[in-house]
Amino acid sequence: MKITILKFINKDESLKRETIKIRKKAVKNVVIPEEIQLFLERDARRMAFDIEQFCRTPIEDRVFGARALNQISTYIKAIALRRNESIVNDYHYQLFTRFFHYFNYNCPLILPSKEIVDSG
Repeated sequence: MKITILKFINKDESLKRETIKIRKKAVKNVVIPEEIQLFLERDARRMAFDIEQFCRTPIEDRVFGARALNQISTYIKAIALRRNESIVNDYHYQLFTRFFHYFNYNCPLILPSKEIVDSG
């Protein structure tokens, strides 16, 4: 099997191209304005509360969103970076809110259809 794979690699011209060099890009700092940060904090508290309710966390052990805030802040910064922007704006927040309900552990599960159709 190994010999067959090596022979294939040796014959395939597309695999002999020079490898792509990956350069480390400069770190790009993305800023979240205060008014959007307030929305994210509210969303993080809501998300954490839902998760803690789902997990039946005792009320005295609930942290109300520190980890959730970190996660959603990272996510919204990624949306801005994807658009090559360094400041989060309302557009980024609107994109984020479209996906936010998927962060909620209480959302209905998306399950495959019970009908299995044979394509053969």
